[in-house]
Amino acid sequence: MKNTHIRTKALAIIFIVLVGYFLWKIIDAKKIDTNTQLTKSIPKKNLNHYQSKLLKFSVLLPDNFQINEKQTGVIFDLNNNSIVIARSATEFNNIEDHVKKLMRINKTALSNERKIEINHIEAISGIIKYDKNNSEKIIYLYLDGWIYDISTSSPELFDDLDAIAQTFQYTP
Repeated sequence: MKNTHIRTKALAIIFIVLVGYFLWKIIDAKKIDTNTQLTKSIPKKNLNHYQSKLLKFSVLLPDNFQINEKQTGVIFDLNNNSIVIARSATEFNNIEDHVKKLMRINKTALSNERKIEINHIEAISGIIKYDKNNSEKIIYLYLDGWIYDISTSSPELFDDLDAIAQTFQYTP
């Protein structure tokens, strides 16, 4: 009788722990913002399609940007300000661990952090503040062992960065 009572309590505790774990996973999964509308979108009539065959991505961007492709990234310039899309490999199989390690190594923090999804690609967006006057808006995208980061340190391009990021497509 006593063993049955102990066994029942043990099973109840295991059941409660499992239910709690699954609820936590469900709530955590819902934290991903699948709304890719980060801010304003670009008017469709003023867009140019850009594809980097080397870095395997394409985006739509306003026609007033000048493009400079490098070995590990592309620079989109506008009036002495720029948005950069860079690609690097990662040892991690998820975006969260990569960003945590990057912030720890660089001794920085990502404020206004949001987990988002851009065209079915897992992403994290936020602001890195280097000091009182310097910050960078950045969006990290994780895809098949690659990290693409889309960034600018020009506040006047923050909306353009969001709009360009919304059109990001992986082109293997």
